[in-house]
Amino acid sequence: MPVTKPGSRDQFRLTIDFRPLNRVTIPIADSMPTASTTTDAFSGKNREIISFITEDGVFTPKRVPQGATDSALHFQGELRKVLAAHIPHSALAWVDDVILFAPTVVEFVLFPRQFFSLVAEARIKLNMAKSKLLEVEVLWCGRLTSGDGVRSDPARVSAIYTVPLPTTVTDLQYFICTTNWLQNPLPDYARMIAPLQTKLATEKKRIGGRIRNALAAAEAWTDPERGPTRP
Repeated sequence: MPVTKPGSRDQFRLTIDFRPLNRVTIPIADSMPTASTTTDAFSGKNREIISFITEDGVFTPKRVPQGATDSALHFQGELRKVLAAHIPHSALAWVDDVILFAPTVVEFVLFPRQFFSLVAEARIKLNMAKSKLLEVEVLWCGRLTSGDGVRSDPARVSAIYTVPLPTTVTDLQYFICTTNWLQNPLPDYARMIAPLQTKLATEKKRIGGRIRNALAAAEAWTDPERGPTRP
């Protein structure tokens, strides 16, 4: 069914419910990349399992659809194959986000032409609305990258300031996950966050014990009409 693209009123995406397929799919034993990673690729025979049916017939995608269990890792591996000769010297890729860079101005101007040839040969479509050329500094994977180095995006850091201090276990877990984004640029983050992580683990254990005791107490109960009942 068509679903409005987030942040847009007139752009739509074809949405398919892959939950039944995902429940029987064995995930790829791999992890998302930090700087580099590879993964085995699918072959054409797997197209049939992501086919879908409408009143107009059966449709089989020729591209990897979003939402399937291994889509991101598969796409990451395929894109790394296309850019293998340039990773990590002049290109980096995070799923479908690619950044190009060069040590000199001349190389910086010439390399995009090579990149366009590679993606054209691989039949990869680029999103012009999200592409930028000849930038001194770019926002990539949530961080501002330039010739001077990598720094945190001020907008994201400011957003963390607005997160209220936790008052419940749920709030505490959310707070830890939110601040975890700063673990690399923030010195001694692990030591500072350790007391909160210990508190979260303790509360989870306490709540889990309470639920377990409640289940044990409810193992046998009496129905006024049917008498003692056990699950």
